[in-house]
Amino acid sequence: MASICPFRARRHNPSAVRLDDVLTQPADSIASATQQACYPRNPCNLVRLLRGLPEIFDADKGETVYSRAAQDFHAPPELGIEQGISVQQDSPCVFVCAQRFRPTLSALFRLHLLGGQAIYALD
Repeated sequence: MASICPFRARRHNPSAVRLDDVLTQPADSIASATQQACYPRNPCNLVRLLRGLPEIFDADKGETVYSRAAQDFHAPPELGIEQGISVQQDSPCVFVCAQRFRPTLSALFRLHLLGGQAIYALD
């Protein structure tokens, strides 16, 4: 059983950065070419937190695109926290997120409920 609760989200500040430079498509629809195009736009681009760029010797170093994304997440200058690009909500919230995008010829619309969660085993 899952429990959904409010949380203090971190979001991009539109008065400090152009949202087109830091937002990207949903994680499950980012093609490699799109990821490559988003990376140089801004060091705070959300694509860096979803999946890092693959490197030739990842396996030898025990790294993956996801471990690289985690490193970017824990690097405050890259997130823009100090510059005010990334701000945290003052109070906990549950968010409704609407996304309209066009991964192919037809447009898609997604509606998400975003919140903190806890999962409990049913006894």
